[in-house]
Amino acid sequence: MEHGNPYGVYMIILMEGNEYSAKQALEHLWKWKVLDAIVLVPSQNNSQHVDLYTWFPFQSEKECTTIQRVTLVDTYLPEGRFINNADLYPRKIKRNLHACPLVASTISWGYMVTPSNDSKFAFSDGLEVIIFKTIAETLNMTPTYIKPIPSTMVWGDYQPETGNYTGVIGDAKFGRSNLSFCGLPKNYFFELHVDSTHSYFESGFYWYVRCPRPRERWSVFIMTFSPSLWTALIATFITIAVIMRWIAEYSRRSITEVETYKNLPGCLQVLLAAFFNVSVSIMPITVELRILFSLWVWFSFSLTTVFQTFFMSYLVDPGTLKQVTTVDELLESSLTLTFDIGYYYLFEFGGERESKIISISKICDGFAVCSRRTATVGDTATVMDILNYDFYSHLYEEEFHDTLLCRLPERIEPYQVAMFMQKGNPLFESVNDIIVKLVESGIIDWWRGNVLSRQILARPKNPHEEEYIPYFVLSMKHMYVAFTVLGLGYFVSFCAFIIEYLIQFMQDCSSDSQLESYIVM
Repeated sequence: MEHGNPYGVYMIILMEGNEYSAKQALEHLWKWKVLDAIVLVPSQNNSQHVDLYTWFPFQSEKECTTIQRVTLVDTYLPEGRFINNADLYPRKIKRNLHACPLVASTISWGYMVTPSNDSKFAFSDGLEVIIFKTIAETLNMTPTYIKPIPSTMVWGDYQPETGNYTGVIGDAKFGRSNLSFCGLPKNYFFELHVDSTHSYFESGFYWYVRCPRPRERWSVFIMTFSPSLWTALIATFITIAVIMRWIAEYSRRSITEVETYKNLPGCLQVLLAAFFNVSVSIMPITVELRILFSLWVWFSFSLTTVFQTFFMSYLVDPGTLKQVTTVDELLESSLTLTFDIGYYYLFEFGGERESKIISISKICDGFAVCSRRTATVGDTATVMDILNYDFYSHLYEEEFHDTLLCRLPERIEPYQVAMFMQKGNPLFESVNDIIVKLVESGIIDWWRGNVLSRQILARPKNPHEEEYIPYFVLSMKHMYVAFTVLGLGYFVSFCAFIIEYLIQFMQDCSSDSQLESYIVM
């Protein structure tokens, strides 16, 4: 017989045989996962009668998927009727499957599948583990896990020459498992080999880079005002000094004005002192100069108030450096492109940009290695899906628990997460119906939030990590810039004082020498 359609309805007629012959025929059909079948054989009690046999899986713990006995459905009489008039193709998969094993093939996969520390249980937590246990509980089955056949590709290797398939997909394809799951995406290639259930999570592949690093706090002076404002401020400073000198020298009362205001260095010194809210050595005398000086004092007061406000805010939070925001910027940057070998197909059949990505990219050994390099060193960009990002983003955080991995907005490829089963698996309809109801109820989203919260709380605490506090405390880490500038100012002032003292000392010495020479003469 050729391979049959597992979804078809079959009637096998044996011209001679018995109950054992019917059992053999049903066993042969079950190899193709054909369940809706009846076998007609001559009755052993009356050669004029025809017995109709079938079998029911999951009848007990010992009769799950192995045909140990067949069931007489009905008997056809010569009068053209059935004795019991029974349903020849009844529903065979019910909600009570008598604790038969529900076999799953899976691997550790972020918060979707979390391995257990207890040797009795392979996997203890994870969104898909919870869904799997719910399915098993609903069908009254015993959840069981198997270890998938090792493979190079993360989900399995396919060999078209031999038709062999390894990994979790291979386990589902050849019936080694009832269900295979570990964040598996629905795609055309997988659907050629296995059946996928209804999707319960939507994800996608994105590029991830190191989040922008904070600016150095020493740059707060420059970034407090824009360059154009600094330029205007310097120009205003020089202009006011020139005007002040002109008024002091050419006004009607210039004779009575202080000499400090009649030279440009003196005016600059006075304006600078007023700008920094420091008292000047001597006030101007003329009315015009007093008015101009008063206006400059008020201008300096308002400007320095604004400056101090911005300066303090930037000391607290200096902001961040420019970050790569698009894939085009990523290709033009100096970052090294890395991704797991399983993601190679995302760029294999793309356009010019995808070809460039392949030519300059490097393969890294797994998601953990890729994400660690990107988050800690920051010299690479990597590809991850949302599932892996939700898991690894909580492993790499800065002091205030902000993630170090940032996602570029352009999605490489979307996909939907589902479980996979062997084609023709009789449990498919029941499993799919349970998943649909879980999705419609919204409980899967609630489970996902709980799983993420548990994994964040279970994360090992870094002994050097500081406790997060909801208020901000200024420390030397924030104020070292201000104290550095203060110390630099004192140093410059001290140097200026020494220079002035030396100049004055030299002038005094010169005056004394001239006086002595005059006396001698």
